[in-house]
Amino acid sequence: MKGNRIVWTVLVCLLVAIWLGFQLATPVAVETPLPPKNRQSESIDPQTNPPAPAPELSATSRLPERMPEPKSGEKSGGEMLEEWLSQPESTDAAGLRIMQNFLLLPEKDHAAAMRHLVNMVRDPSISGLERILLDSRTSLEAKEMLFEDIKIRPDAVKFPIFLKLMQHPEHPSSQDAREILTNVIGRDWGADYARWEKEIERVLKD
Repeated sequence: MKGNRIVWTVLVCLLVAIWLGFQLATPVAVETPLPPKNRQSESIDPQTNPPAPAPELSATSRLPERMPEPKSGEKSGGEMLEEWLSQPESTDAAGLRIMQNFLLLPEKDHAAAMRHLVNMVRDPSISGLERILLDSRTSLEAKEMLFEDIKIRPDAVKFPIFLKLMQHPEHPSSQDAREILTNVIGRDWGADYARWEKEIERVLKD
C-alpha cells in the first residue's frame, strides 16, 4: 500500500510539471497601455500647421464692385493733347504731331483735338486729315467738324477728298459730298468713279 501511494504521488507531480511547462511555453498577449494625450500638442501652431485656405470663389459667384482704376502714371487724352500743344515748336510741327497721334486719343477727346487741327493743318498736309476723316475709329463729332473745314478749302484740295467720301457710302458725309460734286459737275455719275475723276479734273482746269 505504501509503495502504491508513492507511485501515485510521483505521477501527480509529473502531470503538474508537464502542465506548468505547457503554460509557460504559450505566449500571452499583453495589452500595452497608450500614453496619455498631451492636450498642449493638440493646439494648432500657425507656423508649423497653418489652417487650410478658404476655397476661391468663381468669377460668376462674385463680381467686382467697380472697374479697376487707371494705372499709375497713365495720361488722359486731355493731358496728352496739352503736352503736344505745349512743345516749343512751330504751329505746323504741333499740328503734325497731333495729326500723327490723333487715334491714340480716347474717342471722347477727338473733337477737342480736331478744333486745334482744323486751324493748324495747312493745305499741303491735308492728306493726314483725309485719313482721319475716313477712319472708322474717328468720332462722329470730329468727322463732322473736319468735313465742314474741308468744305471751305480750295477746290483742288476738297474735290478729290469728296470723291473718296463718295466711295464710302457708310460715311456720314458721303451723301453731302456727292450732292456738292453733282452741283459742280452738273450730273451724278453714280458709281462710275473714273468718270467722276475726269469731270473733276475738267472743272479744276477751267
